[in-house]
Amino acid sequence: MSHPHTSHIDPRSLPFEPLPKGVPTCSVELLHMGWIHSRRGMWADDAWEQDERRKQAKADADYSLPIFGALLQHGEDRYLWDLGWRNDPENLPEMFKSVSFGRTELPSSAQAHNLVDPSSLTGIIWSHAHIDHYGATDRFPPTIPLFLGEGSLKWINGGDKKGGLKSFPSTYLEQGREFIEVGEGSGERWKKRAIGPFEEAYDLFGDESTFLVKASGHCPGHLALLAHVSSGDWVFLAGDAAHNQALYLPVPPQPFHHETDRRSVPAKFKLTPESENWSCMQDFPEMFWRTASAMTRLEMEDNVMVVLGHEKEFATVAGLEAGDRCDLSQWRQKDLKKKKDQEGEKVREGLNEL
Repeated sequence: MSHPHTSHIDPRSLPFEPLPKGVPTCSVELLHMGWIHSRRGMWADDAWEQDERRKQAKADADYSLPIFGALLQHGEDRYLWDLGWRNDPENLPEMFKSVSFGRTELPSSAQAHNLVDPSSLTGIIWSHAHIDHYGATDRFPPTIPLFLGEGSLKWINGGDKKGGLKSFPSTYLEQGREFIEVGEGSGERWKKRAIGPFEEAYDLFGDESTFLVKASGHCPGHLALLAHVSSGDWVFLAGDAAHNQALYLPVPPQPFHHETDRRSVPAKFKLTPESENWSCMQDFPEMFWRTASAMTRLEMEDNVMVVLGHEKEFATVAGLEAGDRCDLSQWRQKDLKKKKDQEGEKVREGLNEL
């Protein structure tokens, strides 16, 4: 079997569909909805590291992940992108009594329904149907439609109480809410097109300002979002296409060789000490490699900033804590892209000194 590090793809080899020019903008306000305190070894593995002692030290290093959502405003439409992690555990599926991804910090002030007036929304978009993204959906009026990636409902299969996905609350499907899957097989509204290095994207508002992008690897139906936030500048909200900046940065040098590529790979871990099987944050690693390199390729563009759903480096340089907000249309003026990438480089240099 080849080493997982050899599966990385040269980002420069990916076809690139130019981003639209002269199109309307969509306001994107990033919302910090809490923290997950964990260890780095659950989220990223420096497979290229040959010093086994240092590699283990990197895995054991403390690591805190912010939980990001976002408020999209486009004309009179207001959409909430991801809802974070609800802080009332009694309303979570039974499996979370025995499974933990770390210690959570979820103040009520940072819950999605307290950051945004639920009744003001036109729609909700889940990047995917996981606990730290579906949040307290039942706190939002059931008249608000919910958008999710194609194949998600088949995967959920009725949820925890119906013999389906054990990590998903069946009650969310019983409110009478309309669930709208995004994909070329899910109705005439969705017209498939390429955008940047991604092969499948869908125009949310019909004016090329905002795209829902198929970003495969993490789980069925996983979506990312690409929005034109100011004159010529775009942001890519990646959801859980990767959980750590080190999975898409640094940009590998030219000419491309796996031996000089210092991007990390998805880590493997056990959900509980008693688990016989290993888990991975990317359910479909063979799809992850292309998605990760597509994010690298986007970040190489001067006018695009990638932000992961849990990118700690962004929270650090933007000075964000739980309950805070950040207007992403100002990313260039505030030099946030350069600062977050430099912060990631500093973090990786520190890990290499362990």
